[in-house]
Amino acid sequence: MFRWLISASMLAGAAFAQTVALRGTVADSATKQPIAGAFVSATTAQLPGAPSAKRVTVQSGADGSFSFGQLLPGTYGLCVQPTTEGYLDPCVWSPPAPTVTLIAGQAFSGYVLPIKRGAVVTVHIDDPQGLVWQKGAKGSLPDLELGVMTPQATLRTARMAGVTATGTDYQLTVPFDVSLKLSIRSFHLQLQDSTGATLVNGSSQTFTQPSSALTAAGFSYTVAGVIP
Repeated sequence: MFRWLISASMLAGAAFAQTVALRGTVADSATKQPIAGAFVSATTAQLPGAPSAKRVTVQSGADGSFSFGQLLPGTYGLCVQPTTEGYLDPCVWSPPAPTVTLIAGQAFSGYVLPIKRGAVVTVHIDDPQGLVWQKGAKGSLPDLELGVMTPQATLRTARMAGVTATGTDYQLTVPFDVSLKLSIRSFHLQLQDSTGATLVNGSSQTFTQPSSALTAAGFSYTVAGVIP
């Protein structure tokens, strides 16, 4: 038993000693300019002794650089979540994820992780009565599901960009020249589209953002009341 514990300790120490550092830069795929503040995630399901996928996340610095200090050897998929609109996470919009293979004893540096630009679509929710921010009897705000369907048939939710006296603005970065579907739904709010038509069980609107367009697509909805 004592010998087994020593062996296990030695194996654990050896595994730790063989971890690999991965250093690189997040950059604009077109201009090669570094992108600061992006969250970079390295994920793999093929780690020795790991029963499930392992995911580690770091944030790029002011110069776009990122660093993973202790990763086990293996092949990793790299995802990027920019903190500002205008760039696309390759894992969401152009899967499969870019990969890098790390080998024991070999530090990996100088890796450039390029991400593409996209169009920043805007959605305005006109809410003259402020119903979006009125809590219900249970103390919770009314639900509002708003986003664009991805190639994996999941909803990429829009980010809140600002609140005005009459409503709320949302933004979402989408790829150019791809047919997409904007979805909006609420089980508590009565919604109307830009023509004044009431949305029954939500709405899905298909659109394409041309790369040649000078402005990005914009959508507008109105909160007309509360669903009884």
